[in-house]
Amino acid sequence: MTVSYKLIPTSGKLASKKPFKALCAPYATASLQEMGRNIERGTTFSMSDLAGALEALSKELKAQLLAGNRVHLPGLGFFSLAIKGELRTHPRTHRPRLLRPQVRTIRFQPEKEVMGQMKEAKFVLLNQPRPNKAMPSASTIASVLTEAFAAVPILQISDLRDRFQLSTAKTYALARQLEAEGKLINVGSKWHKVFQKGAL
Repeated sequence: MTVSYKLIPTSGKLASKKPFKALCAPYATASLQEMGRNIERGTTFSMSDLAGALEALSKELKAQLLAGNRVHLPGLGFFSLAIKGELRTHPRTHRPRLLRPQVRTIRFQPEKEVMGQMKEAKFVLLNQPRPNKAMPSASTIASVLTEAFAAVPILQISDLRDRFQLSTAKTYALARQLEAEGKLINVGSKWHKVFQKGAL
């Protein structure tokens, strides 16, 4: 079995350090019914046995976490609470404390054996993403368009995307900008744009 994934361009400050992030695709969720059928075939447990055991385990897991305990499920891993709140200093003791502490999330740390088995995973890339580049400068735009129109009389959106190495969304945004500035003249239709050279 293989794990299918896609590379998605990042944005904001993260984009300068990591231009892409990997996401499983399709990101499906295995249901209890689906997993239960597989377990039924390999054990003596029935679907009702599994559902009852899972419900009891869920109640006990929540009770232990609410008591502030870390929960260890052998063969799976450890569950624990992550806490958040506003850090304040006590006015008299000057000791730090959390104002209105609450649960931020439930952490899960898998067993080393589980992580070891995940090393056997095989991966396949489903897409060939383009970098999420910033819009080119005016001088770069003029240089690229001059070179492009010296080679061919017309340009399409796909030509602009390839020459500027932008995402499809940014290519359309750039085309609208250049068309409004008169640097590109659309001689095609509204839905199928074909550009001639404008005033560069």
